[in-house]
Amino acid sequence: MPVPAAAADLRVVAAYTTLVGRSQHAPLRDWVGFRVWLLLRRSLRTAGAVLAAGAGWLAGALWTTAGGTPAAAASAASLLAVAAGGLLILRNSMSERRTAVCAPPERALLAITDVTRLHVWLVRSLRPDLAAFAGLAVLLAAFGAAAGLRPSQAGAVAALLGGAFLAVALVDALWALSRPAARRRGPVGLNPLLGAAVLVLAWAVTAGVRAGAAGLPAPVPAPALAVAPWPVLAVDALLLAAVVLLVPVLRRAGYDAGAPGPAPAPAGAGVASRTGSRVAGSAVLPFLRSTGRLVAVLGLLGAGCRLGGGLGAELTPVVWSVVRGYAFISAIVLVGLFFSVAGPSASVAHLRYEWEVSGRSMARVLLGALGALPRLVGRQWLCLAAGVGLLVSARSALALGLLPVLVVGAALIAEAVEGGGQGVDGRTTQGTVSSVCVLALCAPFFALSSGAWGVAALSVYTCAVLAVGVAVAVHRTRGVPWRA
Repeated sequence: MPVPAAAADLRVVAAYTTLVGRSQHAPLRDWVGFRVWLLLRRSLRTAGAVLAAGAGWLAGALWTTAGGTPAAAASAASLLAVAAGGLLILRNSMSERRTAVCAPPERALLAITDVTRLHVWLVRSLRPDLAAFAGLAVLLAAFGAAAGLRPSQAGAVAALLGGAFLAVALVDALWALSRPAARRRGPVGLNPLLGAAVLVLAWAVTAGVRAGAAGLPAPVPAPALAVAPWPVLAVDALLLAAVVLLVPVLRRAGYDAGAPGPAPAPAGAGVASRTGSRVAGSAVLPFLRSTGRLVAVLGLLGAGCRLGGGLGAELTPVVWSVVRGYAFISAIVLVGLFFSVAGPSASVAHLRYEWEVSGRSMARVLLGALGALPRLVGRQWLCLAAGVGLLVSARSALALGLLPVLVVGAALIAEAVEGGGQGVDGRTTQGTVSSVCVLALCAPFFALSSGAWGVAALSVYTCAVLAVGVAVAVHRTRGVPWRA
């Protein structure tokens, strides 16, 4: 990079840092005064570094007093470095940090200035991540000094910590290059690097807990990596090369003044594509996206726990009960959001038009419209079922796979019992009677989701509820006069 370009980037970063700093914590800064605010920030940073060093030294001293060996201390520090990287990737990808780099609130101002995505990434992502890893490095350095780590072991921990930081920076750079408008057109997605980070995090925590409970060395062998650190150093070099290659791409990428809406469905698209495009243009898509991502993360956590050795015979039933309850609530939320925009009551005119024009049966048209839901969040639900299947059993995965189908059938019956009302934003709202009907029809899931015969009975019950729901929805939709 030429020196003038680097100097210009530094000036832009300094100006943008000032802009962001003045917009953050503005009420507190105005109340205490600017000079007091600067002194308070510096004092908090110094106090944080001192507390991190003290906590690391105390942990190392307690480790040595308890009889822990330097090799085990190096393994524990390595696990903490890997887990910290996974947690930061998860936090940055699931919180407003992702939106702050791909669609910052001041993007209309940035579109007419020299601020590019590189500068926003440096200020809003790389600087906070660097501060977090600096604090972690101080803690681990104090811990290693108190626990008596050898230089080779400390080097292995430093290599893992550097790789975790580069992985976080790479994921944040990819988020900075993403465009929310482009992601709105397709199904709800999950960044592959985020998924890999969740897997590594779950594996590291589970394997570390199991190894600690068994009194064995943790499965990240920092002493072995100190003898042969080339795999970790090779991964660090690849991550560093990827970040360096993304820097010119980020420098060339700017921001648009506004984000256009989702693209309409193609002319020859089916009823599922048109329904999905209608849902993508509604206000429920952010809620569908967040719920679907949480479901996928839960499945990846289950798969990572299985890779780490599982949870044991005592904890697995408890985890299955918790996951089953969360999946039940998530399925009702996803189906409710979808039905508020594309259910039979909300899209009766669209369904009648498709029926009249296509010449197909109303049942096929209705099932085609309902097929937009698995197109939007089906992959995330399959990820949850696969993770539960690896962690618990295949029967549990099948039960979770049947749950959304059961909720859809129950929602169809509930809309026939009590038609939805029209909300102020154009969406369909459900009443108390329909909500109670859905809960009552889906309640047998908890009794039939355990055991081979129970899952078989749940399959039959789900098919029956869906068939009845489709029949009553078809009868109700065909009886409503169509109006253009």
